[in-house]
Amino acid sequence: FLGNLFEHLLASRGIELMTVLGATSGDTGSSAIHGLRGKKGVECFILYPNGKTSPIQEMQMVTVLDENIHNIALQGNFDDAQNIVKALFSDPAFKKEYNLGAVNSINWARILAQTVYYVYAYLQVTPEGSNEPVSFSVPTGNFGDILAGYYAKRMGLPVADLVV
Repeated sequence: FLGNLFEHLLASRGIELMTVLGATSGDTGSSAIHGLRGKKGVECFILYPNGKTSPIQEMQMVTVLDENIHNIALQGNFDDAQNIVKALFSDPAFKKEYNLGAVNSINWARILAQTVYYVYAYLQVTPEGSNEPVSFSVPTGNFGDILAGYYAKRMGLPVADLVV
């Protein structure tokens, strides 16, 4: 979704290049890479803590050899990688010069798309026409996911609890 959206927006606005940054402890990086690989006008840089993702997650990232995909293994932990991404987005001149875009939970398009998952899940577990509230549990570290659930609740989805 996000890769196609970026590619479409760049073409429709006549923008030649967008630099997408992301930090991952595993899952986000692989998803972003596979969604952005080969997208015209998109350069994707994924930062991750060296040796601190599962071997499968690392292979899902580093075996993608498309020219627009750049994996960067850093010494440290996920927070170190995320701090670099946040610092780059906090620098207005850098952000403008490189036309930065994000794939982490700081990307509104991603959160919007994840909101749909909550509606879908609700419709799968409740009887048709029901207004019965349900609760969702989200693993620790998935802030964008739980934020999407919060927005789904604020938009009227009958959610009793969002549990992290």
